[in-house]
Amino acid sequence: MFVAARWCSSRHLTDPGLVLRAALATLAFCALSGAVYAFNDVRDAEAIGKHATKRYRPVAARALSERAALVLSGTLAAAALAAAWR
Repeated sequence: MFVAARWCSSRHLTDPGLVLRAALATLAFCALSGAVYAFNDVRDAEAIGKHATKRYRPVAARALSERAALVLSGTLAAAALAAAWR
């Protein structure tokens, strides 16, 4: 969001190159935050499973295996970091 805010407050709102870079940076940030959420859900699955509302999250509810969540987390993190490097 902070990336998009900087672009929105610039004088280059119609520059296609900047629009693309801002969109990619925003997507990379969202992917990296998703990776952290998936990793945290695996790490805290037992405690989350005891919570009244959070127990319905995929890992705590056993709808998604911990292994799959970790693979998803690693994939999202790698993709986000590669996009940020670009």
